[in-house]
Amino acid sequence: MAGVFISYRRDDSAGFAGALERELVTRLGRDRVFMDIKDIEGGTEFPTAIDQALKSSDVVIVLIGSRWLDATDAQGIRRLEKPGDFVRREVEFALAGRARVIPLLLDGTLLPAVEKLPIDLQPLRKRQTLELRNSHWDEDIARLLNHIREAMFALNIQETAEKIIGEGFNPNPPSSVQVNSLFYLGLALGVIFVVTGVVTGIESFRHQLPWYFALIFGGAGLLMCAGGALPFALRDRRRRMTKRLLKDGRPILTTFHRVEENTTIEVNGRHPFYVTTLWRNPVSHDLVQFRSPALWADPTAKASDRMITVMIDPDNLHHYVMDLSFLYHADPAIRRL
Repeated sequence: MAGVFISYRRDDSAGFAGALERELVTRLGRDRVFMDIKDIEGGTEFPTAIDQALKSSDVVIVLIGSRWLDATDAQGIRRLEKPGDFVRREVEFALAGRARVIPLLLDGTLLPAVEKLPIDLQPLRKRQTLELRNSHWDEDIARLLNHIREAMFALNIQETAEKIIGEGFNPNPPSSVQVNSLFYLGLALGVIFVVTGVVTGIESFRHQLPWYFALIFGGAGLLMCAGGALPFALRDRRRRMTKRLLKDGRPILTTFHRVEENTTIEVNGRHPFYVTTLWRNPVSHDLVQFRSPALWADPTAKASDRMITVMIDPDNLHHYVMDLSFLYHADPAIRRL
């Protein structure tokens, strides 16, 4: 499946098109770049092959050189005015489809004025243009690749979202009651110690007694308060991030990788478990790992061999939430820390 379609007029920008195609193939792979002269097999019906390639493309790059607008046929008729012109058909098809259309202006060429374009091509004026100059080749190629990768990533995430988000999506199963109780106990003890420290301090001042008892009680109380309050603060931060991701994030399907057990932590004889999943970035091909919050029962039997939804921030893959609702519904003993 082609990810990038290169649209060009041969007597206008064939040299640029060939050089650009080689650059993109080197960076994206042969199967992700379509150029008519190389990717249409002999005997294939040309219009059909072009239409199929456009349908499967995420990005259409329209190369616009000095002759793109005013090129004429043997009768002197401007080619863009003819409905059967292949370049016109390609751009019309792309503007009406799902792909991101990028007008690429070659060596200082200006984007044609709207009144000089056929009506069906006039939306091209609203698309963000980029430049490709011989004098700044590497810089312009790098900028173009950034736009291509961003477009391919966004389209992949959007299509995945349409398939996997359901009404039952719930990335935050209820928390463990026992673990919550420990946090509340620590917070309550901290408050008691702080109050004791304050009272001891007042009495020490009134009766000129040693002050270090007040300092000990007060310091211990502050540490207990911090220890009890910190998990709630972190949980509140996670809830706010989850709320933001549910509103603005994008869901992806990840593959179960393994369950990790942290034996260094123990609460009431139980250790926390973590579900880890893997996902292949469709653009960079990097393998990304996601890790769930702590769970207080082994979820291996329920989580293995399945796809798990993760809501991500496309701009920062370190911000995500994993949908573990299927675990909670299957086994209420599995609860998030």
